[in-house]
Amino acid sequence: MEADVLRGRHATAWYLIRTDLRNAGSTVVDAEVVVDGNLITSGMPSDIPAFTKAIVNALTWLRKAVPGFNEQTG
Repeated sequence: MEADVLRGRHATAWYLIRTDLRNAGSTVVDAEVVVDGNLITSGMPSDIPAFTKAIVNALTWLRKAVPGFNEQTG
């Protein structure tokens, strides 16, 4: 949060650090997963399946959108 990457972004997190997200300039959303551009956040361990799906979707999109992505990553 000290890297100033949350300012102006939407995110979710474990309830104990939601105040920290707000203090870092983020808009906190009460959801399993929040995708805001290249930032993907989730709130609790039970959200891991939804978080994993969001990561897979983002990587699938990246694979299609970036020429040579497969060659770069092996």
